[in-house]
This record gives sequence, C-alpha cells and structure tokens, in this order.
Amino acid sequence: RYIKTFRLSLIVSLSIMALGTIIFQSAPHLLLKIFKASGALLSMGVPAMRILSASFLFAAFTIIIIVLLQSLGKGASALILSLMRQLLLLMPLTYLLSATLGVAGVWWSYPIAELATAAVALPLGIYTIKKRFRELNNPAVTNEI
Repeated sequence: RYIKTFRLSLIVSLSIMALGTIIFQSAPHLLLKIFKASGALLSMGVPAMRILSASFLFAAFTIIIIVLLQSLGKGASALILSLMRQLLLLMPLTYLLSATLGVAGVWWSYPIAELATAAVALPLGIYTIKKRFRELNNPAVTNEI
C-alpha cells in the first residue's frame, strides 16, 4: 500500500509539473500578458520562464522524495534535501552564475540546483525504501509504524 501511494503521488506530481513545463515552454508570453507585461518585461520574462520550467520535473520528484523520507521518520534527511534545493545549492549557484552569465545565470541556478538535488534524492530514496521494507520483512526488527 505504501509503495502504491508513493507511485501514485509521483505520477500525479510529475504529470502536473509536465503540464506546467509544456505551458511555460510553449506559451510564456501568454502567461505574462495575464499580468499586463510590457515589452521589456516580456523580453526578460519569456526566457526566464522557459529556463525556470526546466526545473519543474526535478522539483516534483525531489519534493515527493522529501515527503517519503518524512513519512518514514527520516526528518534529518528530508531537511538536508530541502536545504540543498533551497539554500545550500541555490544561493551559491545564483551568486556564481549571475556573476558569469548575468541575469540568465540567476534563472539557470534553479534547474541546476534541482537537478543536483534530485541526483542525491534518488539514491537516498531508493536506499531508504529498501532498508525500511527489509526491516518490515524481518520479524526480529521492531515495527514502529
């Protein structure tokens, strides 16, 4: 039941974010016009939205892994992943990339931070799930759930 819920959560979140990615990639100017964006804002906003949307799928995956870790009592691991994606990687990347690429570097820091965090979250999530279900299948281990 746990794995089934995890898979469903992953499918739903990835589907929603895939739809968001498609919309942000194909029609960012329409989204910005909702807010009455001027020509200058459109020229900056369209590339920014396309770059940012490159991080959506990685963010969805990472957030679901964070929730998985929290539900299994691995709050410290969940916290580390949250800090990685929102502080430990994002802030230095934003600083470094803005210094080298300008404003575009700020936007590129998001997908890079999300990809790097997802690369850490995947093996951590797999390891945690395998370890937890080994414990559940071993009658000698106390079951806390």
